[in-house]
Amino acid sequence: MKGVSKALVFLLAMGLVFQPVLSWAGPGARVIPTGKVSLLSDGKEVNQFQSEMPLPEGALMLCNGSCLVQLPGIQLVAQDKAVFALTEGKDRWDLSVKSGQVHFAMRAEAKPVSFHTPHDTLQTEQALVPVSSAGVVRGSITVTEAESILAIEEGALQVMSADGTMLVQPGQTIRLAQAQMTPQQTKEEQDKKKAGAAAAGAGAAAGAGAVGAGAVGAGTGALVAGAVAVGIAVNAAAVGTSGFSGTQAVSPQ
Repeated sequence: MKGVSKALVFLLAMGLVFQPVLSWAGPGARVIPTGKVSLLSDGKEVNQFQSEMPLPEGALMLCNGSCLVQLPGIQLVAQDKAVFALTEGKDRWDLSVKSGQVHFAMRAEAKPVSFHTPHDTLQTEQALVPVSSAGVVRGSITVTEAESILAIEEGALQVMSADGTMLVQPGQTIRLAQAQMTPQQTKEEQDKKKAGAAAAGAGAAAGAGAVGAGAVGAGTGALVAGAVAVGIAVNAAAVGTSGFSGTQAVSPQ
């Protein structure tokens, strides 16, 4: 009986990834593993389960074998070795993916999902389902040590990030920033940048002074010669310049 149940879960999982969604959750959220799901705390396993159970909200889960998560209007399939947690808020679901890959399928009327990764957060604003599709938006979120990638396979997803609001369509991806440095590394890097900026500023000021003095000297050479004869001194002032850089705004599509 247990083998039949696992086979059914496997078929459901494959149906989510490759075919239109086969079924949807009722009022409660459920987790259906094909293998074992470990509950983690401080990186250590504190509990595990191997059969269907209500979603342990907020708990960090490690999948050994894929596991299906049923939510109202949403289905998730966490792949083998994926580490994630899921919490329901008043207006949205918060999906935190620490590592691994999680496929998703959502209907237009489902609660929005915020994807939290070690690199950044992407917040969905609207799921756009074309008439020609199966009535869902399908895609995946993949997290590695180097980056996080949101990919859309069917439908379109309007998301908001630090770069603004954008529309992600089939075949498109969003790559989030590289992993953040540790506080110590960040401090050292900032110190190096400050030292480099100070050296560059001093060099620029010296260069500007030399150029300014040379220009004044060339332009007033005759006057300087005459002024020396009558005891008049000529002083040149150096003028510094500063620059700025900006980021290009991302317009809604």
